Amino acid sequence: MASNRTLHAEFLDAWRSGEESFIMHTSGSTGTPSQMIWKREFMIWSAEQTLSAFFNCCQDLSQLCVLPLDKAGGLMQAVRAEVWKTPIEVREATSLPQLEGQFSIVSLTPMQLHHVVQSNRGIEQLKGFHTVVLGGGPLDPDLEARLTEPDLLPVRFIHTFGMSETYSHFAGRIIGDTHGNYRVFKGYEWKVEEELLFVKSPATGHQWLETRDRVRAEAGRFTWLGRADFVVNSGGIKLSIESIEEAVSAQLGWPLTDFFVWKTPDTVLGEALVLVHTQLTTIARTLDWSFLPPYHKPKFLYHCPHPIMANGKWQRATSFAQSRVIDLK
Repeated sequence: MASNRTLHAEFLDAWRSGEESFIMHTSGSTGTPSQMIWKREFMIWSAEQTLSAFFNCCQDLSQLCVLPLDKAGGLMQAVRAEVWKTPIEVREATSLPQLEGQFSIVSLTPMQLHHVVQSNRGIEQLKGFHTVVLGGGPLDPDLEARLTEPDLLPVRFIHTFGMSETYSHFAGRIIGDTHGNYRVFKGYEWKVEEELLFVKSPATGHQWLETRDRVRAEAGRFTWLGRADFVVNSGGIKLSIESIEEAVSAQLGWPLTDFFVWKTPDTVLGEALVLVHTQLTTIARTLDWSFLPPYHKPKFLYHCPHPIMANGKWQRATSFAQSRVIDLK
């Protein structure tokens, strides 16, 4: 896999030569991950909305990029640097990123931030930034509370909300703000129907996009309530439950009526992938998950001897609540 700096160089060659479209893979927030074409005009438009929403009053902006350049978050950092005509330094994307130096802005996933704040060195490095932009998943309440403690007050933490289909974020909230909910940027329309959030903008072709996020509207802002579909957001990586179940069933020969994949809150990852099986002995025999990509491997295994099904479908939340974790160590 190409390094982040190589990907950035390739992007700059294409961008500065006037390329009008870029291939992007959706994260899977609104369904099965798929390939889509990002148009230059909307990438520019998105960058301009971010500047207007967060940084119009800032001067001498500079960015540090420690997100992967082949994903929406990292790529849009590179786009913003070109559109804003500001410097950017690109480093490798790791779970514990290197944050040395003085920059205006860095974008991190909640999982990266969790690792950074574990050490005094990480805390001191964070103080080198004016703004930390957080995206890719929900914030653990304990981590959010940590960001409002006195030693980090000089830093502005912004938790953003968006997806590949909207060309990055379209809403944000400042951590520690008394509102505590998301403000949608100018240029975007939004509505809530039966708790589901819809958004419309030039980037969506002026068509309503169903985000599959459950929200509650409050005085022109919204509070996020959770996902409405079977997607596990683990450390900023969105995993399709159905596709993982199909892979496990095909590889191990397990009937889909004997197990299901689900998710549980996790202080580091946001959500952890779990597998629940009806047969304890079957789980005990299965220790090798090498056929699955690293992020797609279950973090925890559970046993549910009396699962609940209706119309041939798992009642996942209820069954998981009645299951117990299995320690195979």
